[in-house]
This record gives sequence, structure tokens and C-alpha cells, in this order.
Amino acid sequence: MLTLRQWRRAKDISQGQMAERLGIHINTYQNWENDPGKISITNAAKIVDILEVSPDEISFEKDPEAEVAS
Repeated sequence: MLTLRQWRRAKDISQGQMAERLGIHINTYQNWENDPGKISITNAAKIVDILEVSPDEISFEKDPEAEVAS
């Protein structure tokens, strides 16, 4: 199971592209990626659709890389 950040990178999608596809500001998306617990069920469903992954293939837990990669 990969994190939100890992899946986004694997799909070669930038944070800006994700934010645009979700209809949100990039800062909001960055906050979500650093702390996925803030993502609503509705937005999580949109994310798995954009990334084309099954909900059970993605972890919406806090990314241990977040503090290093930010």
C-alpha cells in the first residue's frame, strides 16, 4: 500500500495538477498530502479516481516522508 504522495509521484502528477483536478488551491492539497487525515470521504473518492487506484491500494495515513519532502 502506497501513500497519497507516493501514488501521485508514481503517476507522474504534480501537486499543482492534483489541486487543479480537485478544484482546490495547491496549498490545500499540500496540507492534505502532509496530513491526509484532513481529507473528506468525498475528496478521497475523487483522489482515487484521479490516480486510478483502488481505495484499498492507497494509505490516507500521515506520510513519514512529509516532514522531509515538504
